Amino acid sequence: MTVRLYYQDPFLFHFKARVLSCRAEGAGYAVELDRTCFYPEGGGQPTDQGTLGGRRVLAVREEKERVLHLLDGPLEAEEAEGLVDEARRRDHMEQHTGQHLLSAAFLAAIGTPTVSMRIGELDCTIDLTRPALSEEEADQAEDLVNRVIREDRPIHCFYPSLDELETLTLRKTPQVDENIRVVRVEGFDNSPCCGTHCPSTGRVGMVKLRRWEHYKGMTRVTFLCGNRALADYRWKNRAVNRLAETFSVRDQGMEAKVRALADDHVEAVRALRRSRADLLRHEARGLLEAAPRLAGGLALVVHRLGDGHGIEELKVLAEALVKEPAVVFLGGAGGERSSLLFARGAAVAPDMSVLLKASVGPFGGKGGGNPVQAQGGVAGEHLDAVLAAARAKLQGG
Repeated sequence: MTVRLYYQDPFLFHFKARVLSCRAEGAGYAVELDRTCFYPEGGGQPTDQGTLGGRRVLAVREEKERVLHLLDGPLEAEEAEGLVDEARRRDHMEQHTGQHLLSAAFLAAIGTPTVSMRIGELDCTIDLTRPALSEEEADQAEDLVNRVIREDRPIHCFYPSLDELETLTLRKTPQVDENIRVVRVEGFDNSPCCGTHCPSTGRVGMVKLRRWEHYKGMTRVTFLCGNRALADYRWKNRAVNRLAETFSVRDQGMEAKVRALADDHVEAVRALRRSRADLLRHEARGLLEAAPRLAGGLALVVHRLGDGHGIEELKVLAEALVKEPAVVFLGGAGGERSSLLFARGAAVAPDMSVLLKASVGPFGGKGGGNPVQAQGGVAGEHLDAVLAAARAKLQGG
């Protein structure tokens, strides 16, 4: 049974311990000590990292009552000195304690429990048992959790007896039947948990909700605590200030400015598309006039658009051309991966879907459609060859 020093003092980052065993495991070595300050991954909290006997600690895990340390090399000494990554541990304590407070706040403010949590490398999430969350509801929980943080309430971690446990109102059901560890936020929350936590709510600093979204019938809330929240606010504040300076507005006016620019952009794109369509329709008339005439007066238009064009432009050309009943249009566009569109007028017999499949097949392309219009794709290097093949099939027929 490994003595877990991190429960005795979560701010103990330096220790010495006896090496009980060391064995090769995968690409590293699994080491067991008689005691440790390294927290093993569990309860939603990631593993501690650091060094042990000069070796890098890659991961820490539990095996029943033992704690195993996965190192990048073997330990040969009988005693080893451990150094826990202090910044990482403090960050995990802020995030984990903040998660307890936030889950309790959602339950108290809007009556919604948390069913799962995750502490990630960049952000943290909780899943709430409701399909949606309004801004007002999110603000209620956020205001409450940060008020509790400012009140700097004491946090106690203890192992209640079974009789004591029955008197406690726990926010969630324990996952074990014995040695149940409870994290108590004075006057606010009681929750079974095996993680490391701050000694008071003030140590969390702050909790900030970043976003929330529908997830598997629930609501997933992404949040940050402590220094993570400060770092997030810092880069966003700097970005807003730089943008406000660029557009000569106050920071509070940035949202309206960006929305106005977005509206202008959408309208500009629409106008550009209309202009391109007009040019393509004008181009269609020229292509039709210059098209060679096959048997029966059939006009065959074969045309390739360059890079930066795609299937939408081909559709505009086709729509303009096939208004003429006796016309077949073989169009291609694009670069590395090209688009194809074959279309015909009402007085023409060839099946465009059959023609396209027969033309792209030998070149590894794909496509389909109906007798009147078909579309597909082929590697850009084969586009001219596909168009030539389709032309030959029509001229030969």
